[in-house]
Amino acid sequence: MDFATIGGIALGVGSILLAFILEGGNVGAVAQLPAMILVIGGTLGAATITTSFRTILSIPDFLRVAFSGHVPDPVTTIDRVVALAEKARREGVLGLESNLKKIRDPFFRKALQLVIDGTEATVLRQILATEISYMSERHRSGISLFKALGGFSP
Repeated sequence: MDFATIGGIALGVGSILLAFILEGGNVGAVAQLPAMILVIGGTLGAATITTSFRTILSIPDFLRVAFSGHVPDPVTTIDRVVALAEKARREGVLGLESNLKKIRDPFFRKALQLVIDGTEATVLRQILATEISYMSERHRSGISLFKALGGFSP
């Protein structure tokens, strides 16, 4: 989890509330449930019109990915691929099967499973390119949803 993002949000909201309290305001005046329902419900309703309901239901997944802060290190990935290639050269492709459980990245795991299954290189390349295309489309969908939410909210 990316604690800097959560910390930034907490610092921003906390600063606003603290300044409001120091000026003699009542926090209850800022945190009004009916107003929150109106803003959040209206924003989600407007966004639902512009996108699919399936995308709206994916908001928790998009938030989980956004706040996880997990960015794969390219050097580590290259080292892992080289180690797997050396193991395949020594033990054969089927020797890679024991490594499947250790791989957490679903894309990498799927690619390795296809290699173990003996998928031809051209077919493997097509499958993975299609997978990347679908992944990019999901990312674009999430990005456009949050841009719409930002545009619709007051």
